[in-house]
Amino acid sequence: MGRFKKTFDDEMENQLVSYMKELDSKFMPLSKKEFLQLAFALAEHLKIPHQFRNEKKSAGKQFYYDFMARHPELSLRTPESTSLQRAVGFNKRQVDLFFNKYEELLQKYNFTASRIHNCNETGISIVHDNDVKVISQKGKKQVSKITSGERGRNVTVLLCINAAGDIFVPPLFVFPNKSRVDAILKKDAPPGSIFAAEESGWITAKWFLKWLELFVERTRPSKEEPVLLILDGHSSHKDLEVILFARKHHVHMISLPPHTTHKLQPLDRAVMRPFKGAYNQACAVWLRKYQPMKIAQRDIAGLVNTAYSSVCRMDLAQSAFMCTGLWPFNQHVFSDLDFIPAEHFQEHEPQHEMTDLPPSAENVLEATGQNGA
Repeated sequence: MGRFKKTFDDEMENQLVSYMKELDSKFMPLSKKEFLQLAFALAEHLKIPHQFRNEKKSAGKQFYYDFMARHPELSLRTPESTSLQRAVGFNKRQVDLFFNKYEELLQKYNFTASRIHNCNETGISIVHDNDVKVISQKGKKQVSKITSGERGRNVTVLLCINAAGDIFVPPLFVFPNKSRVDAILKKDAPPGSIFAAEESGWITAKWFLKWLELFVERTRPSKEEPVLLILDGHSSHKDLEVILFARKHHVHMISLPPHTTHKLQPLDRAVMRPFKGAYNQACAVWLRKYQPMKIAQRDIAGLVNTAYSSVCRMDLAQSAFMCTGLWPFNQHVFSDLDFIPAEHFQEHEPQHEMTDLPPSAENVLEATGQNGA
């Protein structure tokens, strides 16, 4: 049993295993780091005495090795090379597995278009892309245009659409600030937006949970009419508090398989590009109007609102789901040509080796290909 007394009894461990398998079946497998953080969070949530490290909010390596030894049905798998991830990730077997699970959820809960949602985040910079064509005199060697500055930090914006195109849950803004979001940063934002301050500018589990509360408020799921939220495998989506909140409020979450969002994510397929284009256009208009002033953080929310209003359209949301085969359901939306890159790389698939194994657990884990450790 290892050097330490077991933290969880058998029943709790089995629940933890069940939870991990549930996430894995929804294409949200836990990495080793995420699993250890989950174990810590579960012990804290259940107020169980433990010897985990509070400063790291994580269980230790010995807990991991002992746990895996007790549950040999679980395995840690090594990820593919980063340069091949997208091509290899979008393979027919992976996509078929996802569609089979997705169809199972559609049939089990009888989801309608209005109750199927997709959320995703994107980075917004005060230095907008200078890619809008302008009219200039012939023969001029270099055409210049005013931009907001040479460098800038991204503000993360989380967007959400549904398959019917009749519900647009307000965005979450994450500003790269250390403390708080002042009122001036919220000026002219889309109505109902929520705001967060994180030095990194990235979404954390804390803020995703805050947005999920808004999502529940706007979509009003119930036991009789649950909702489905399609998202990617970001670690904030696998947080214990997030999962418990979603379960309590009848929100079923399914993650797109790794490295397939460029094909399977509705927002990526039909919304993000026009959104970014509209944002850049709004920035260009602002700069012409207020030159020589530069765009600052206080202007972001209003500029995003201009772009956001242009893409909150029923036809755009419906086409986004249609082209991915997610609604109306169409498992055969992709042709054999779409899978050719993956098939090419699979013909030369490298052999993966396990790393980070203790001497006493050589036969516990298998090298069968799961995301991250």
